[in-house]
Amino acid sequence: MPEILRVLIVEDEESDAELAARELRRAGFQPVWNRVETEEAFLEHLGRSYDVILSDNRLPQFSAAQALSHVRALGSDIPFVVVSAAIGEEQAVALLRAGAADYLMKDRLSRLGEAIRHALEQKRLREQAQAAQDALRRLNEELERRIAERTVELEQANRSLAHELAERRRIEHVLRQSEAELERRVARRTSELKQSQERLRSLASELTLTEERERRRLAGELHDYLAQLLVLGRIKLQQIHQQISDQRAAAALKEVDQIFHDSLDYTRSVMAELAPPMLQEFGLASALCWLAERMRTHGLTVEVITQAVMPKPVEDHTVLLFQSVRELLFNVVKHAGTSQATVTVGCTPKGELEVTVEDRGCGFDPASVAMGHAGGQLKQFGLFSVRERMEAMGGCMMIESTPGCGSRIVLRVPCDPPEQAPDGAANRAAAHDDAGESKVPVIPLGQRPARVLLVDDHAMVREGLRRVLEHYDDLTVVGEAADGWEALEAMRSVRPDVVVMDVNMPRLDGIAATTRIKQEMPNMAVIGLSVVNTESMQEAMRAAGAAAFVSKECAASELYQAIQTALSPPACNGGARNGVTEPDR
Repeated sequence: MPEILRVLIVEDEESDAELAARELRRAGFQPVWNRVETEEAFLEHLGRSYDVILSDNRLPQFSAAQALSHVRALGSDIPFVVVSAAIGEEQAVALLRAGAADYLMKDRLSRLGEAIRHALEQKRLREQAQAAQDALRRLNEELERRIAERTVELEQANRSLAHELAERRRIEHVLRQSEAELERRVARRTSELKQSQERLRSLASELTLTEERERRRLAGELHDYLAQLLVLGRIKLQQIHQQISDQRAAAALKEVDQIFHDSLDYTRSVMAELAPPMLQEFGLASALCWLAERMRTHGLTVEVITQAVMPKPVEDHTVLLFQSVRELLFNVVKHAGTSQATVTVGCTPKGELEVTVEDRGCGFDPASVAMGHAGGQLKQFGLFSVRERMEAMGGCMMIESTPGCGSRIVLRVPCDPPEQAPDGAANRAAAHDDAGESKVPVIPLGQRPARVLLVDDHAMVREGLRRVLEHYDDLTVVGEAADGWEALEAMRSVRPDVVVMDVNMPRLDGIAATTRIKQEMPNMAVIGLSVVNTESMQEAMRAAGAAAFVSKECAASELYQAIQTALSPPACNGGARNGVTEPDR
């Protein structure tokens, strides 16, 4: 069905306006147009809603330059296309610099439809880019507001604590007036202080966990919405870029694509600062390796040593342990006077998780930590705070340090018993494999298009990937799934040759789903896909059995080649695809 196009034509010749309208109809539009030839009529129509303005360069009483100046003076973004019988190159360049979308000669109107579509697409891209910038600005403002509120709360808590300490000194002075009264009041006050300390410790831990949950929520919002929209925008831009032959248009698209790329990188950075993905996806050991890499930017080289098998701490304990280790490493940066540290993660004979942070710096007096001081200065989130966190979790902190000889700090927390795989899992996988074997006829891959299953929890991303793959005759998308469990069911029913698997999904993530798929069907190719394209994420997907890993933002240009590589004979023989490298970017 032709696309309705509302056009304002600035032309003194009725026949020329009719020719332009006819050319628009030939290009697939259904033009609804009005013609004006004077400045007064143009200004009267300018207040109405139009999709595009076509203007002759010179009219008896008006000109395209005047019309364009009126459009820009009103702040309108309506595409303005100059159509003229004769126009000099310098005048055409001046009109383009003034804001005209394009110019055409009247004897070459065959390009009018393409020029209109290009101008409308540019307008749409500008609006999308502005919307993305506005969303980022609002998120930054909200984050700053929350930080300011949290700062005020902490200052109030500090004032309250200072007031309580002053009151305690006053009471202790009064108690010294009478020995008998001293013993009674000390006992009562000691009990009150212990309860208060437990409450403060619990509140401090809850405050830390609440802050972390809020950070995770904000990071999740960024990942699930803004990052996905930016990825989809890049996919769309790359598809459009392949269809544009005009060099200037291609350059403009490349600039917009770079804006999307920079926005996506910034979004990833904000997500990592709010909630490290390694901690959520892969646990404490991987998160500590990620933290070690981040500490290099602060001038500290950190070696992480982990045991092959480690107990699994409670989820909230994992968060507090990670924050404690990060605080200890920052203490090394600020106070130890060394550029190297070691973090060791292991298990005690009692089954406790033990994390040790060591350095060979200047050391300190451990006795000062008992009062929450080191070097005579209060550390806001120092060793005293870390000790409180450990005790709130039912664990402990041990300090070994001597001035001039470095320090060794050990954190211990209780852990959950290791999880056991349910009996019969292998038999159920075999039953699924046998039950689904006959649902799809077995036809050699070379005699039919390769069957692709798309797995992503965002419908708009799946639709974008489907549109990318529909351009290839040797591929066919046979199904879609929104999480790992749906992917397993779809895999058993449609029997794809390759599964394009998102990593971060609800219920069952892409890494766990890939592991199950490779257990049931070792020869099935899986390609990992994610907004978060860190090396650890790629290695985790390959360890689960994925043949390759592609960043979502590069899907339009790299996904097809990755599929071809995964399905090539060396990758298919024997079902060993872990050696397949990611396509060159």
